Amino acid sequence: MMVGAFGILIYEMFLGYTPFETPDGDIAKLFKNIAFVRTGANCVQFPHESTVDYPVACSFIEGLLHGDPTKRLGMGQNGSHEIRNHPWFEGLDWDKLRDQELSVPYLPQLNGRYDTSLFEGDQGIRSSDMDYDGAENYLFDGF
Repeated sequence: MMVGAFGILIYEMFLGYTPFETPDGDIAKLFKNIAFVRTGANCVQFPHESTVDYPVACSFIEGLLHGDPTKRLGMGQNGSHEIRNHPWFEGLDWDKLRDQELSVPYLPQLNGRYDTSLFEGDQGIRSSDMDYDGAENYLFDGF
């Protein structure tokens, strides 16, 4: 199980940015921060208000992102039970979750199957933004 990746995902969902991001957006520093984890150091940092307001969530994320992979939550002798037994999951009925018997805690109201109104503005590449002259069509000859 990639508990480190799970920890990064939860951190990003919780705070809105990667745990390795730097305030100035310096990509070289970001890579150094990622490499620093491999030293075995416990380097996850949270804004002060997060640790005060959400100590259990921070504890869970820190456990998943421990610098020493052998000491990460879920990597010990009890495996995934270490994760399941963390206080962050207190009150969760794992059997009902497995059997898909839990109700959804939040169900967004959508205006149809393709409603994207709950997403931030579309900043992706649009087909009208791309120049295409057909020069690469030969790559598909006989396909």
